[in-house]
Amino acid sequence: MTITINSTERIRIYYKRLVRKGIFRGAHNRKRCIMNRSVLLLLALLGACAPLREHNEPEVNRGRAADIAVEADFDATKEFDHVWSTIQQKFVDPSFNGVDWNAARDRYRPAAAACRNEAALASVINEMLSLLRTSHTNYLTEDMPACYAVLASVDRASQIGRCGIGVDTVKVGDDYYVSGLLAGDEGERAGLRVGDRLISVDGKPFDPIGSFKGKSGQQVLVAIQRAVGEKSEVRTVVPTLMPERERYFQATLSAKVIEENGTKIGYIRLWWLADPKTQQYFPGLLKSLVAMRGVRGIILDLRDGYGGNFEPYLSPFFIPPFGEITKTARDQTKQEIPIGGIDVPLVVLINGGSRSGKELLPYYLRKSGRAVLVGERTAGFISVGRVERISGSAVLYYCGAKVDLDYVDLLFM
Repeated sequence: MTITINSTERIRIYYKRLVRKGIFRGAHNRKRCIMNRSVLLLLALLGACAPLREHNEPEVNRGRAADIAVEADFDATKEFDHVWSTIQQKFVDPSFNGVDWNAARDRYRPAAAACRNEAALASVINEMLSLLRTSHTNYLTEDMPACYAVLASVDRASQIGRCGIGVDTVKVGDDYYVSGLLAGDEGERAGLRVGDRLISVDGKPFDPIGSFKGKSGQQVLVAIQRAVGEKSEVRTVVPTLMPERERYFQATLSAKVIEENGTKIGYIRLWWLADPKTQQYFPGLLKSLVAMRGVRGIILDLRDGYGGNFEPYLSPFFIPPFGEITKTARDQTKQEIPIGGIDVPLVVLINGGSRSGKELLPYYLRKSGRAVLVGERTAGFISVGRVERISGSAVLYYCGAKVDLDYVDLLFM
């Protein structure tokens, strides 16, 4: 299956947009400035590096998963009834967005009863949940990467994690493609790139969870295809078992400075807003880029990943800098600590994978005039998710509260 993206056209559009908006103009009575053409082109290139997606991505197959294996102590009917009753009692809209919820139970319960494993049941339940036409409502199993992020997001002390190489994927048809690489993780070190097709691991078809399960610290062989028609390549990687929170936190800390013609631009990719540790360190990370590394602007990358509480990420961009403390050691090494926020110009990258809190954050940054947004239309998934444990290997993620954005109801898609 061919995946295409017109990067040249995107660069041209982004460049014109940045010039038209006067990107990187100063704040707090600084002189208005527009950065040189080479730096603007650099920003446009970064914006154009969104995960490769097919223009007409095929509809997800909602057919029944194959009942290949029977899972021990698996009671499909009991789990189905638990999901149905949770939605009946706790879903945010008591009218179920116009869906006859009793009729939905009668329609899908026989198919659920025939399922012999979680994968098959998940297919049935998620088809039923899709009738509600709202975000934050899915049946997640331990074979799905999102399950680990959801569980970790509701437990601040969570050590829930999975074995992996720091690669986010998107499934197109029957194939998996790299949609994101966590900075400093094994996938990036192995030279994988966004857009690579992941063919197999140790000779077996690629699976984002199963391919690395139980292989922490072991060398495995990943077969990839870089472009349609090219021969496959094999990369050696060493998966690690790490708490989900820690993996995304370490990737965020891997901020970098891009220098072009003597101008330094800071780049930060926020993968997950819900992590308290990331919320705590984020202001200091911004200040260190500005005060210690001398950047003249910030690129905040909010593409893909997971949402969460966005408010902690707003304040550093609106509090003016008040001054600076300098600590000098005996050997005369100095540490400069800025007090207050930062006032350098800001560009925010977004795409169709920016959802929930990752939509609210750029919305208010743009509304206030503090940032320029570059990228694609966001997902439109703005509501509050709750979690109900269904079994030892599955959870129900359901919409438990709606969000009004400036008095506009955003609940249903």
